[in-house]
Amino acid sequence: MGSLYKYTYIRNLVQCAVLAMVITSLSIGSAIATPTIPSKYKGYKLVSTHLSTVPTSNMIYVKYGSHTYGCKTQAEYDAVLGKVQSAIKANINKPLDKYCLAFMAGDKYTNYKEGTEMYKGLLCVLKADGYFIFKVGNVDATRIFKGSNIYASFSILAKDPKNGSPNSAYDVLFRKTKDCDAGEQLISAIFDCLGYSSVIMANDHHASHAVKVKNIWWYMGTPTTITEGKTVYRLTQPSF
Repeated sequence: MGSLYKYTYIRNLVQCAVLAMVITSLSIGSAIATPTIPSKYKGYKLVSTHLSTVPTSNMIYVKYGSHTYGCKTQAEYDAVLGKVQSAIKANINKPLDKYCLAFMAGDKYTNYKEGTEMYKGLLCVLKADGYFIFKVGNVDATRIFKGSNIYASFSILAKDPKNGSPNSAYDVLFRKTKDCDAGEQLISAIFDCLGYSSVIMANDHHASHAVKVKNIWWYMGTPTTITEGKTVYRLTQPSF
């Protein structure tokens, strides 16, 4: 073997050895960089807590889609999920008001004299929620109504500072502050825990939720769309 060939042969061996070392190093580095999922978060997804107005590189484990409910830390997220789940467990079997129950059982306001309590109560349910109940059925309507009642019980305890600072479900539940962003994050958490896909739509001035029931997106009992446009965007993505 000539000297030139020997040199080329040795150089190739060295290059191969170096390449092998680099690949091994990268493999080890990747293995080290991959976090081990704690057992309590099995089945959860690791996502950034970034919101369009609150950039951060912090990562937390979430249970439903990429929903962080505006929480900045894992501790905040866990506290929100725990409180929501406890509220659902405590309230899910409580009955709805008598007018709603009567309406779902097939009673009609026309069965009563005009101006009576039942007449007015059943007529109110028909106007406010009749279409929603008809489209999704009693079971799903009941769960959505109870979720909304749970939200109302938390929201009434919080105050709006009128400065735009609240932006998470944690703010409503634990700091007792709210505005549209924070409130919608909380109701999203409630509907997620009840098993319904939710999303938050927003523009420069307001945010509102939508929940998917029977393959229809709804806002306050009215069919809606989650299509983005020039002035409307998804603050969060659907849960699933």
